[in-house]
Amino acid sequence: MSHRLGTLGPLLGLCILLSAASCRGPRREGLAETDFSNVHLDSNGRNGGQSQSTEALGRLLQLDQVLDLAVNQGLDMALARTRLSISAAEAQMARAAWIPELSFSADTWHNDGSVQATDGTFSYQDKRNAREGVGLSLELDLADALFAPRAANERLAAQRSLTDAARQSTRQRAAILFLNLLEAQFEVEIAFEARSHAQELERVERARFEGGAGLEVNYQRAVAHTAQVSALVVEADRRRSVAAARLAMHLDLDPGRDWQAQAPLTLEQWAGGDDLMAELDLGGEDSEEGDLSLAERARLQRPELAAAQARVRAARLEARGESRRWLLPTFRASVFDGEFGPELGEGSDSMVHALGVSWNLGLGMAGQAKRARAREAQAVLELAQLRRLIESQVAEAGAGLEAAVSRHDLAQARLSAADAGARLAEERHAAGAGLLLEALAAQSDLVGASMAVARARVDRLRATWILARALGQNR
Repeated sequence: MSHRLGTLGPLLGLCILLSAASCRGPRREGLAETDFSNVHLDSNGRNGGQSQSTEALGRLLQLDQVLDLAVNQGLDMALARTRLSISAAEAQMARAAWIPELSFSADTWHNDGSVQATDGTFSYQDKRNAREGVGLSLELDLADALFAPRAANERLAAQRSLTDAARQSTRQRAAILFLNLLEAQFEVEIAFEARSHAQELERVERARFEGGAGLEVNYQRAVAHTAQVSALVVEADRRRSVAAARLAMHLDLDPGRDWQAQAPLTLEQWAGGDDLMAELDLGGEDSEEGDLSLAERARLQRPELAAAQARVRAARLEARGESRRWLLPTFRASVFDGEFGPELGEGSDSMVHALGVSWNLGLGMAGQAKRARAREAQAVLELAQLRRLIESQVAEAGAGLEAAVSRHDLAQARLSAADAGARLAEERHAAGAGLLLEALAAQSDLVGASMAVARARVDRLRATWILARALGQNR
């Protein structure tokens, strides 16, 4: 009977996250040996109007697939792209202020009844006319024409940045949900191995009791321990099902299917954990950003900051337009070329021109200018508030990654000690020199240590994604 749970269970799941050079654990049937070569991802996804087929995906999901699915057919990205389309349409509408409107018209007018003469008398008249032709008209509010298109372009730039931010957020969310599912699968593997070990121990105690070499109380304790570990299996499987359903909902997949996460051997390297942890050393010579701190890098890279800066520029342009509106006139011009006569098709050539200019000096303009200046001040304050928030997020994420690395090291040390203790306790129990309670306690410690390592390793990967998002890195 194997005394080391780490060899059969946790090392399978935990070492999957290590590089092939550092992990020589055995492979098992199931996740590690599933052929994934037939899974192909539609590059268009929801963005192209066609969702990825659930049948084509199968049951196993790789991390790169999950990230592509989140962007291509996730509802969050679909909403972000819709908002970007709205902003693009608004910018197009603002630029159209300089373009005259072309119209085609055909209308008739008929008066059959009394009309009033200039002296106040009424008389019966039967009058009619008709006009048909092509017209051009332009009404140009110079304040709107000069400032509104530029402000709309800035808001479009802001929405583009927000779309980039949504992409980063949805990929981070998908990665964390994937890692949650991976962690739950590791715990299921560990729990199954723990139950197998407990059942073997129960079988040994039963044989001893029935052969007269053991006590019934030891056998009952072994039975109770098996039941306790079996309950752990049920709970671990429940958490795995919940994690799978949450990931499926985020990817707009069927949450009722038994989705599973497949971790490549280079998952930790792919996630950028080593690079990000190296960047925590701000004095390192190999930092790609030179002497910039993490907070300074975030201020350069975060798309939310770029969006807030664009909103400030847009509000400033709108404030300028409102403050100058009373100086800038509105131009109106129109021209009509067609036929004018008693009936359609019976008129003669006619061309009508009109040109006008006006200034609006209404009392409400002062309030509009004041409101625009207040909105500009609001945008500036929101930018300052966002900068502080991002600095806080970066500091928190950096500390979280450092803590995750420390927890992982401590969990590894705990696992080594628990493994040695389980080995010694089982040898003593097999030789009759140790108590069953000692063996059961050592086994429980080993299970707890194995799960702690699994959680710490996945938690370290989660922390790298959180820090990458806080820095505004595209992953």
